[in-house]
Amino acid sequence: MCSFSKCVIWNGGSKALNSRGSILKKCITMYPKRHPAVTLEKDNNGFVLSHRETGEKKKINEIGAVLWILCDGNHSCEDMVVYIRKTCTHVPETVEDEVYSFIQALEKAGFLEKDLHV
Repeated sequence: MCSFSKCVIWNGGSKALNSRGSILKKCITMYPKRHPAVTLEKDNNGFVLSHRETGEKKKINEIGAVLWILCDGNHSCEDMVVYIRKTCTHVPETVEDEVYSFIQALEKAGFLEKDLHV
């Protein structure tokens, strides 16, 4: 079982960009899928996402790695939140906001395929 600490993506973490209600509505319809050129690697301080085409690298923590693995196009953001709640300890009430912010940041960085909605 993992211990939830904020879904620190890179450079100080993630921030919720919308109101709580709109975040939850949008999460329900999002099924993020990893870009095929991005790989997940473990290093001494956590995990790194590496984009082979752009050369960009982003450090993420254990929760970010779990969410990355769930970005297979078959799991919605809501599914990810449920998984985190079931498998992690110390999950904050803001978990929905943090998961959605993480996915938004991945999308903005080009680490996810373009069509995230079903």
